[in-house]
Amino acid sequence: MSAVTAPPPPDSSTMHASPPASWLFAPVSIATLVYFRIGLGLILLWESYRFLSSGWVQSLFLDPPLRFTYFGFGWVPMLPDPWLTGVFYALGGLGICVAAGLLYRITMPLLFLTFSYIFLLDQSNYLNHFYLVVIICGLMCLLPAYRAFSLDAKLFPAIRSQTMPRWVRELLRFQIGVAYFFGGIAKLNPDWLSGIPMQLMLMANDDFPLVRPFFGEVWVALLFAYGGLLLDLLIVPALWWKPTRIPALLVAASFHLMNDMLFRIGIFPWFMLAATVILWPPFPLRPLALLRIYGSLIVIRQILGILEITDEAVPMENAVVAGLSAAALSLFLFRRSRLIGLIGFIAIQVVGALLFDVAVPGILFEPQWAGLALLLVSAIAAAVLLFPPRALRDLSVSQEQMPQPLKDRSPARQGRWGQTVVLTGLVLLMTWQCLMPLRHWLYPGDVSWTEEGHKYAWHMKLRVKVADYAHFFIVGEDGRTLADVPIFTPGTDFRYDRRGGAGNKADREAAFEQWIDDFIARTQLTPRQASTMSTRPELIRQYAHQLAERFEEEFAAPVGVTANIAVSLNAREPQLLVSPDADLSQKNATWAPADWILPNEALRPEIRRWD
Repeated sequence: MSAVTAPPPPDSSTMHASPPASWLFAPVSIATLVYFRIGLGLILLWESYRFLSSGWVQSLFLDPPLRFTYFGFGWVPMLPDPWLTGVFYALGGLGICVAAGLLYRITMPLLFLTFSYIFLLDQSNYLNHFYLVVIICGLMCLLPAYRAFSLDAKLFPAIRSQTMPRWVRELLRFQIGVAYFFGGIAKLNPDWLSGIPMQLMLMANDDFPLVRPFFGEVWVALLFAYGGLLLDLLIVPALWWKPTRIPALLVAASFHLMNDMLFRIGIFPWFMLAATVILWPPFPLRPLALLRIYGSLIVIRQILGILEITDEAVPMENAVVAGLSAAALSLFLFRRSRLIGLIGFIAIQVVGALLFDVAVPGILFEPQWAGLALLLVSAIAAAVLLFPPRALRDLSVSQEQMPQPLKDRSPARQGRWGQTVVLTGLVLLMTWQCLMPLRHWLYPGDVSWTEEGHKYAWHMKLRVKVADYAHFFIVGEDGRTLADVPIFTPGTDFRYDRRGGAGNKADREAAFEQWIDDFIARTQLTPRQASTMSTRPELIRQYAHQLAERFEEEFAAPVGVTANIAVSLNAREPQLLVSPDADLSQKNATWAPADWILPNEALRPEIRRWD
């Protein structure tokens, strides 16, 4: 049985259209869209689990007394607990419904609204991949992803279709390609090409003691910097051209696994891996092949994780377990040795965990039996993928699975007016996506310093900004200082290290918690919020407005707010970020350039070797 049957020839509505329109509206297999729907739903289910299990709902949204809103979305409310926790449970439940294709026309828009709501809650949590997921979810609301391999198609046979217009697939490819390509365009700046930002980010990583000594080498920083630049710029054309597709997929997989290990950027590497493999498959995909590819990447990542510790040196037992695990995994490549490899892989990790206390995948829970149970479940899943039952081997998004509908309602067959509407929408969307990342050129100064035009532009991991000090002053109408709010001052250890210091671990943890409580009481911000706010002019402006409201109520009189904030950009000498004479409480959010942001006149240092 083939994975996907050949699509039928186009109908008369496309025969007399222009060549581009005929190409865009020609029917193609719907399998790509179905796989993308399933992957999107499961990854958002995982994201829901990550937030709930890690306590991030509390620490990122409920604990902070203040929050930072997006321009035009200040009306979005912060729900109290338990309602906000319920939103994240709803996110997971909707992810399951979308993956299963259950009531897709209802659950997909609800998933889009739910994730968009979470995205809009606090601007200090902005991440480019959250923005990408919002866009993808919005697009998926309009696409016929429910017409095959879904509960909807099972319950409502009239909607079944094995084809979709080609523009659906190309639209998703375009959106993923935009994130890659403009991420590369953003790297074409002197700071990135100098290698300094990458060197600083590598040096900040303590999790790889075997290779960390090389992170300070100039050639390593330049290799990472230029390698990332070339990948972002060239990966999409390399994926589109079939002779280079498989090498490009291997490079992309290595790149995203490395990003996951080095920079802890959540679901983004795994989302991009899934999207890349699904949208540019190396061969016609079946569910089993896709599960094996993705499962192999997860196992490889977990093996590498055995060496991902924060000690001065990797214990010998960790290295031995990692090496033997990799050797056992390699046996999976040989059909006759798969069972031996699977048993060996599990046995090695269990022995490593029980005898040597090696933090192997799955053995990360207390009590330890919970981790062993998870490892057992993973082993069963691996066994099913390696030795699949007949039902899984035969599973496919193929026309033979479903009886022919009584009436062909394939979305590939659209009238002339429908095609005109679709083409207009595609042109508008593509124009918007190509212009938004370039809008920072309309503002003076370095976008990495002023942040004007930085968001929604795929500027990912481009700079390292650190506040040297940040101090806000509350002034009366007569210009006298009525109060001050120190955020960071020289000598303030706002990056409190729980691993060091005197006393036992419990005492250090208690001291850390007390430090956080004192910091929040003084600033009304969490340390994470404060660290982000002090380097982002728009967040500084919002914080000044919030301080003005707070102290006007306290003094029962109008007040102004000024700030002394010095920031270092990419290892430069700290410079004042905003004018210390500007009353920030009187500055409003606009699209125009902000005249209260000072230029950065510090010289970029030369890259050098660090020990």
